[in-house]
Formats: sequence, structure tokens, C-alpha cells
Amino acid sequence: MEHNLKSSALRIFAFCAFFIAASCLNDDPAEDKSENMKLHVSAMTCVSGTLFGSDPIEGMLVRSGDSPDYHFLAFGAVGGFTPRRGYAYELWVERITLAEPPADGSLYRYRLIREISARQSEGIRTDMRLHVSPEPGTYLWPDMPQRDPGMGLKIREETAEEWLVVPINKVDGFLYEQGYAYELDVEKIVLSAPAENSRWQTVHYVLRSIVTKEKVRRSP
Repeated sequence: MEHNLKSSALRIFAFCAFFIAASCLNDDPAEDKSENMKLHVSAMTCVSGTLFGSDPIEGMLVRSGDSPDYHFLAFGAVGGFTPRRGYAYELWVERITLAEPPADGSLYRYRLIREISARQSEGIRTDMRLHVSPEPGTYLWPDMPQRDPGMGLKIREETAEEWLVVPINKVDGFLYEQGYAYELDVEKIVLSAPAENSRWQTVHYVLRSIVTKEKVRRSP
């Protein structure tokens, strides 16, 4: 009886080992999948947190194909495409689904095939001066009070008294360097369409020129 049990166990073990080995031999390497689709880019933008933090970053607000749902997509995520603030686009793109996506990246990659349409959205456009604080400010998420506050760009319009904290890339074309106070010449765009979500942005700033940039020394 003991001998029969041992023989059965050995046969099961051998079968399992053969099955695993055969499976390994027959497995093909994982491959990326590609499909072409229409991508709708809203004139509004969207705010999202960084992958491993709570600092806000602004990006495109897009929907894919026939889906009615919009989602965040980083500026520069569509290779060959650079959006202008205040414009809505329809794009024909190649979307590549990565078989082995990076741990700190997206499942998809996009490549522009052609731009179908570009339309300037209705809104108020004005030229103004914008002040930027030498130190970042604390950004509070309106829809996620339980989330840790992040750090953002601290700005003040020339006619305003209060400072606002916005995503670090809120001013299109502006690269912020901490420790410097800036005065910027910008175009402010306020879109007419209402935002349906607290993360959707209807106010944009586009850099025209840097008027002043002054190093600010901290008090000892």
C-alpha cells in the first residue's frame, strides 16, 4: 500500500513537472498591442496628483473613441502633439497598450497620426500681469479633504489682493525656479463653458514674457 502511494505521488509530480515545462516552452513573449482611435481633447484642462505624491499637476482633459467619460492625460503624452490653451481638438491617434508597462508609468502610449480639427473655445481673453511668489504654497484638494495637501505655484493677479495656489505648471510656457520672485506678462483665458467637476479647469494663463525675475534672500 505504501509503495503504491509513493508510485502515485511520483507519477503526479512527474506529470506536473512536464506540464509546467511544456507551458514555459510554449509561452510567447508578451507583445504590445496597437489600435487607432479618435481622441477628443477638451479646451478645459484637468488637475491630478503625481503618481507617488499629492502635488498637483495640470494636464489635458480627454475622452477616447465613443466613450462619454473624460479623464486626465499629461501634456506631452501624445507624441507629436502640443495643445494650445483654450482650444478643443479632435485627433486621430495610435494608442499602444504596453505588455509590460513601467511601474511608475501609464499602461498606454499615444502617437499623433493626424489632427482632425482644432477649435478656439468661447471665453474672455485679456492681457495682464501675474506675480509669482519665490516660495511655493500649500495646495488643498477641494474634492479630497482627507488627502495630504500638496505643494503648488503661488500666484497673484495684478488687480487682486489674495494669493492663489495652483498646479506648478499652471502658466503655459513658464518654468518656475524656487527662490525667485517673478512678474509675468500673460494672457488670461476664462472659458465660458461651466466645469462639471472640481478638478476641471476653465481658467488658463499663457506666458507672453517674463517682466522681472529677482532672487529673494531668506531672512536669517
